[in-house]
Amino acid sequence: MNKKNLIALKIVLLTTSFFSCFESYAQDSKLEIIPTGGYTFSSRTNYANAQSDLADDVSLGIALDVRLHEEALVEFMYSYMPTTANTTIYWGRSVGTEYRSTPMSVEYYHIGGVREISNEKVRPFTSVSIGATRFHPTGSTKTNFASGSQNLSDTWTFSAALGGGAKIMINQRIGLRLKAGLLMPMYFSGVGIYCGGGCGGGASFGIYYLQLDMSGGLIIGLGDY
Repeated sequence: MNKKNLIALKIVLLTTSFFSCFESYAQDSKLEIIPTGGYTFSSRTNYANAQSDLADDVSLGIALDVRLHEEALVEFMYSYMPTTANTTIYWGRSVGTEYRSTPMSVEYYHIGGVREISNEKVRPFTSVSIGATRFHPTGSTKTNFASGSQNLSDTWTFSAALGGGAKIMINQRIGLRLKAGLLMPMYFSGVGIYCGGGCGGGASFGIYYLQLDMSGGLIIGLGDY
C-alpha cells in the first residue's frame, strides 16, 4: 500500500470513528438527568389598589425524565429563582403611596409529561406539568412608610407550566436541551353555587405572576429503555 492510499485509509477510519458518535439511537436511555440554567422573565400583577412585579433574574434547576414510551416521558422538575418582589400600594390621597421591596426566591416542584416528536439526533418536544410553587422571603420587606421593615412568611400555591424546545443528542447518553417554558403560579379567587332548573357550581383562579423561562440543560442518560 502506497503512502497516498495509507493516508486516505486513515482519513476514512477517523471520519467513521467520529460519526459513530452520532449513529442512530435505536436504544434510548430509561432515565435522563438534566441540570439546567437560564433566565426568567416575569409579568406584573395588578390588584384593586396595588400592583406587584418580580424582578427578572437567573434560574437554576434539575429535571428527572423517566421514559415510558419511545417518544413519551414522565418528568419530575425542580427550579429555583432568586428575585425581588416590588409592590406599589395606593392608600388614597390622605395616606399616600407605599412602595415595598421584598427579596425572595421562587421555587417550582412539578410533575408532568414530555412528548418527543422523534427519536433521532434532534428531538423537538412539548411538555406540560402541574405542581406547587413556593414564594420564600429571604429578607425583610423594606417600605417607605414609617412602619419600616416587616418579616413575611412563605406562600405556597398551585401552579401549571407549558413548555417546548429541542433535545440535541451528541450520542446515546449525552445531549443538550434547549427549552422555553411558561410558568403560571395560581391563586384561588372564589367559588360559586347556583340553583335554577338545577343546581351547579364552579371555582375561579387567578395567576400571581406569568413567567417566561428560557433555559439550557445537559442531558445525562442512564439505563436502557
